[in-house]
Amino acid sequence: MTQARAWVLLRSKRRFDLLNPTPLDWELSDLAEGEARTFRWGGSSVWDWPLSVAQHSLLTLEIHRAAAPTGLSTALELANLVHDGAELSTLR
Repeated sequence: MTQARAWVLLRSKRRFDLLNPTPLDWELSDLAEGEARTFRWGGSSVWDWPLSVAQHSLLTLEIHRAAAPTGLSTALELANLVHDGAELSTLR
């Protein structure tokens, strides 16, 4: 039996293995591009244009920054930016 092959070629020219992913399979720029090209809520929106995952992540970060008078740690800022990363299983 042949082994299943399920990977996506990313802009960074790395192959993201969908069956056995590792953190070394992608770069932050791949994640950022995937978030920018993926719409929230399947593109459904009350606005004229759909909201991308990247826009949503930046908005979430700004809301949390405004609510934290002493500021956020770098780890919390990064967590805000990648909190929906699981939606990008293919990283586009």
